Amino acid sequence: MRMPGTDLSGRIERRPGPGTRLNGIYEIDELVATGGMGEVYGGRALETGSRVAIKMIRRDMAEDERLLALFRKEAAALHLLQHPAIVRYYVFTTDPDLRCPYLAMEFVEGESLLAIARRRPFDGPAVRVLLRRLAAGLHAAHEVGVVHRDVSPDNIILPDGDAAQAKIIDFGIARSRLDGSTVIGSDFAGKANYVSPEQLGLYGGIVTAKSDMYGLGLTLVAALLGRPLDMGGSHAEVIRKRQAVPDLDMVDAGLRPILLAMLQPRPEDRPASMAEIAAWADAEPGARAPQARPRWRGLAFAALLAAGAAVAGVNFSLPPPAPAILPTSTGPAHPQDAALEELKSVPDAPRAPNAEADRPETPPAEPPPAEAAQESAPAPHDGAFRDCAQCPEMVPVKAGSFAMGSTADPTERPVHRVTLKRFALGRHPVTVREWKACVRDGRCAPSPEGEDDAPAHNLSWDDAQAYVGWLASVTGEPYRLPSEAEWEYAARAGTTTRYWWGDRFRADRSDCRKCGPAAPNPPSVGRFPANPAGLGEITGSVSQWLADCWVPSYRGAPADGSARTTRTCRERVLRGGSWLTEAEAQRLGSREFYDATVRYPGHGLRVARSM
Repeated sequence: MRMPGTDLSGRIERRPGPGTRLNGIYEIDELVATGGMGEVYGGRALETGSRVAIKMIRRDMAEDERLLALFRKEAAALHLLQHPAIVRYYVFTTDPDLRCPYLAMEFVEGESLLAIARRRPFDGPAVRVLLRRLAAGLHAAHEVGVVHRDVSPDNIILPDGDAAQAKIIDFGIARSRLDGSTVIGSDFAGKANYVSPEQLGLYGGIVTAKSDMYGLGLTLVAALLGRPLDMGGSHAEVIRKRQAVPDLDMVDAGLRPILLAMLQPRPEDRPASMAEIAAWADAEPGARAPQARPRWRGLAFAALLAAGAAVAGVNFSLPPPAPAILPTSTGPAHPQDAALEELKSVPDAPRAPNAEADRPETPPAEPPPAEAAQESAPAPHDGAFRDCAQCPEMVPVKAGSFAMGSTADPTERPVHRVTLKRFALGRHPVTVREWKACVRDGRCAPSPEGEDDAPAHNLSWDDAQAYVGWLASVTGEPYRLPSEAEWEYAARAGTTTRYWWGDRFRADRSDCRKCGPAAPNPPSVGRFPANPAGLGEITGSVSQWLADCWVPSYRGAPADGSARTTRTCRERVLRGGSWLTEAEAQRLGSREFYDATVRYPGHGLRVARSM
């Protein structure tokens, strides 16, 4: 699964200035801050006038895959989170004119916790307020499987200097419990002075919610002291300082017990969750700090430890029965409740060199025999028709059943049997010529770019709905967007391989980002062979909007191939990948989603018609 808008290569054409409009949604007012990797602008939403923060990658770094992946990580993490202590996410997309990826989010005015603490250290009651609010916010993140991994005083903003309004920002290196790596790498991410022992590979090296607990503990100590504890230095010193609890004699005595619990070197010795820490902050001063759950070492070993502890005066305990991060959910069926697996959409770094299956392959001199394993295929494309002169050519697809999904990604599971009625699907994505007919009737916008035979692109789901509505009105036929099941059934055309032609990507079957020189528009239709059902540009042309609301798994998916929809879903599904995407995104099982109201250059549509 991919979060669309992730193919953001291409140099930013110019630096945005005051008055620059982005996607017709936001307008930039001023440059607020410039950092090592990005720029943050203040702006406003054109519809409401609300203030927004607009984060962009610096122009000189706009082609760095690792930084783009970092940016996507932040967007996907924020998309999951809704809590007063976490900065609100609005949209992540690319402006087609600037060719500039940006993240629009809540505009939070205020200084960082670190800047305020350096001028005036916080007292115990104020830090208790911080502890309650930040622990609750991080617990909300952990509940949906997101670990921040970089909790530090400069990633916390205090509007009006008020601890009760503290906001956590910068989820750029956040990690999902469904995806074990980060864009920076699985071994380390975060600032050295606040990083947990396990982020350095100690004590098993497994990063969980308890890593944020450790970072929050050091952050609160810095707030109390007006300076960070000295936890940095050489690599050896950084590790040595995390093999024991730091000296906390100088901090507020009322907070010392909870901070000692949070800063235990071994993750299993820290409290069970941020919820326990927030509850402690809500309790009366002097309440006992939450302790780790018992650690089981085995009866004989436990007895030995107990004997040693009796001599040394050390308390040993038994391990927790489950990891700190929440167990896997059975998965929500409603689109608005479903975001647990979204971060799997974001690639962490450029693909490893051994990813042979997705490397574009030079076409052989003679086409090889058909590689694709066959299931029951849809009908061949005999009987294609048009309902009007300006209508797309439609290919009938016979009724049948197939196994939908794959095991390649959590969002593509479970594989399940779907049985479909007969329907028709456009032979190609809707072209510029076909789109222009709707524009002339005053029913579609925007005016399309590109050659007449190229797919219409830079379309939102709302745009696609306007087109099929117009088509239905001029023909009197039930035109609509395909369901996700209809798309995959017709795209596979009876095959069970990664691509309809086989398991290895072939550059003579589909366009892709690395298949040739970069192009501003998708290639004209008919350039590549059709699949066995007679459908062209299944992949590598434009990502095709579908009727379904985004749900991050197939749990509860209808067995009749109908679309999963609600009245209120914000994101809709796209399939097929575009000429801007990597080959992996063009697997027939690969899924993506996007805000239904926002246009993106790689998005277009293919129409369906009930039969």
